[in-house]
Amino acid sequence: MRERGMTTVLCAGNGISQEPRALAEAGFQVTALDSSKVAIEIAQAWRFTPEQSQHYFPLDLCQSGGNVNFVIGDLLDPMASPGPFDVVIERCTLQLFPPDERGGAVDALARRLQPEGIFLSHCHNGAWRPGEDPIHVVESVFAEKGWTIENGYQALQSRGRVALLSLSTG
Repeated sequence: MRERGMTTVLCAGNGISQEPRALAEAGFQVTALDSSKVAIEIAQAWRFTPEQSQHYFPLDLCQSGGNVNFVIGDLLDPMASPGPFDVVIERCTLQLFPPDERGGAVDALARRLQPEGIFLSHCHNGAWRPGEDPIHVVESVFAEKGWTIENGYQALQSRGRVALLSLSTG
């Protein structure tokens, strides 16, 4: 992300995750957005040490100048952390929306993204069984909207708006 000049990150539906603090330790300007006041209060109160960053990346990638802004707000509200951001990260949040509302939720987050931004979406498909194709529940939404879809580090090489999709099963 640094190689592409990216500096700003939105962690949408952040909950109590400490990923924003780790990204800040890597020198990024991060906004952690969640609708739960309690979750944001817990995330803010966490005593995150720079050494904990090693759970996210090698410590030699730590860089000064990063910070985190914790925001209580609805990701569907365009005034809640309007951006623009270089990267939008959502983990298992969009999959909570009813199928007919996922496109609107993707759009709400995409409006906060720079034209050359990366939208990382992680989905957990706990119903997956061997012999079936694992399904990322918003992949079809990104495809219908004409996004470039990637599922690995090649997303950093792609230009334009890129949907970097991550899937876990089990």
